[in-house]
Amino acid sequence: MNLWIDPSGGMAGDMFTAALIDLGVSFQSLSPPMLFAARMLGEARISTSRSDDGALRLKIDLTRNSEHLHLGNGEQILSRTFARFPLPSPHRKMAGEILQILMNAENRAHRLHQIHIPGHEHTDTLHEAQDIIVDIVGACYGFHFLGILPGITQVRPVSTGGGIIQFSHGRFEAPAPATRVLIEEHELWTVAGPVDSELFTPTGAAILAALKPRIDPRGAVSMPVLKKGCSRGTRMLDIPPLVLGLSG
Repeated sequence: MNLWIDPSGGMAGDMFTAALIDLGVSFQSLSPPMLFAARMLGEARISTSRSDDGALRLKIDLTRNSEHLHLGNGEQILSRTFARFPLPSPHRKMAGEILQILMNAENRAHRLHQIHIPGHEHTDTLHEAQDIIVDIVGACYGFHFLGILPGITQVRPVSTGGGIIQFSHGRFEAPAPATRVLIEEHELWTVAGPVDSELFTPTGAAILAALKPRIDPRGAVSMPVLKKGCSRGTRMLDIPPLVLGLSG
């Protein structure tokens, strides 16, 4: 089987995992490792719902957790999760790569934009981490439970959105600084717009960068489509959903 992605509606970590669930990954199988990882950060609850057009939404609620995640802590959470819920080597490697790729991009973005956060002068820290590590766990266990090795064909460019986004680092044009770094360093296939909202997040970009997608604009129609999974983020925007497809 061949997995392909159409991210013309953007891509975030929770959207990618939701699309894997809609494609056929059992939420009952996927939620235990995700909750195990999340509860090392704080109190957690994970749920799914459907948008008006039938796309799946994944909601990760974390409370009483730190807004910052150091690389060592992230690696420890992954290691303890793998020990509790065994994961094949290719998928474990993918999880580590996503975390390291994201950390490197955040560090470079901080240097480029001279971002300084008091009390967090050290490098190898993800700021406003929240559910990033949980998104990584969801993506990698999702591949495992789907029964395929990490690998994907990208059939359309990722829509990055536009407009101004504001968070603790300040105000920036979308996509966020770390996402811009990932797009440049990993030569990700993207297109601006079509709405003034952030559509391509750093976690989504790190997942795509780690997968090293093969670019094939005709990939979705060159083979019979066996199944599709569609997902959306938390906002209902006038854009397509994220689509994952399996072709024979």
